[in-house]
Amino acid sequence: MAADPARIPSSRIPDGLFPAAPAALPAMTRDSQATKQRILDAAHDLFLRQGFAATSLDRVLEQAEVTKGAFFHHFDSKLALGEQVMERFLEADRALLDEVMNKAEALASDPLQQVLVVIGLLRDLLSESGAAEAGCLIAAYCYQEELMTPRVRQWTADEMRAWRQRLADKLRAAARLHPPRTAVDPEVLADHVNTVVEGAFVMAKTFGDPSILPRQLELVRTHLALLFDAPLPSPRGGA
Repeated sequence: MAADPARIPSSRIPDGLFPAAPAALPAMTRDSQATKQRILDAAHDLFLRQGFAATSLDRVLEQAEVTKGAFFHHFDSKLALGEQVMERFLEADRALLDEVMNKAEALASDPLQQVLVVIGLLRDLLSESGAAEAGCLIAAYCYQEELMTPRVRQWTADEMRAWRQRLADKLRAAARLHPPRTAVDPEVLADHVNTVVEGAFVMAKTFGDPSILPRQLELVRTHLALLFDAPLPSPRGGA
C-alpha cells in the first residue's frame, strides 16, 4: 500500500504499531546504528524528492552529515543503500498492514465493516502524516530500472500481494454475508483499492494537492458500501 509509516505522527500511530526499542546497547553500537539510520533517512528523503539517479552519494552524505568512510562501513554501494532503504520501508509497511487490520478486527466483527474501517484508518493516517506530499517510495522506485533489482522487485511484489491477500480475504467473507450488487472478484477488488491509493499519490504529487489522497480513499469506502449495500462506519475509520 506504500503508506510511509516513518512520516506518521506518533499521536496518530495506533498502539503497538512499531515494536518496543531493544535493550540498551553499548555506546559504540548505538552510535553506529544511529549513523546508519541517518544515512537511510537521508537517502529515503532524497530518493523520493529527487530520484535515485539524480541523487549523488555526496548529497546523501551531506544531508546525513556522515563521512564517506562511515557510509562504506554500512553499505557496499549506492545501489546497496537503495535496496536497504526499500527493505526498511517495506518492513514498516507490513507492520502498518498488520496493525490496521488488527485494529479493524477489534472494532468490528463484520468483515465488510472491517475493510471499511481499514480504509478509513489509512485515509486518516496518510492525510495527517504528510505522506501525500512526500509521495510513494514504491512508485519512486518502479520507474527506475537500476533500482528494481531482482530482490527489490520480489520484495515490492510480495508486499503488494500481502495487501491484496489480506483485503481479498475480508472481501470474500463480506460477499458471503452481503451479496454484492454485481459479481466481483475479491482479489481484483482488493487490487482496485491499492490502485486507487497508488494513483492518488501520483495525482496529489502532480497537482500539489495532498487532499486528493484522503478524498479518493473516502470515495473507495463509499463505493464499497454501495456495492455491498451496507452502511459506512464512523467518519474516522470506525475508531
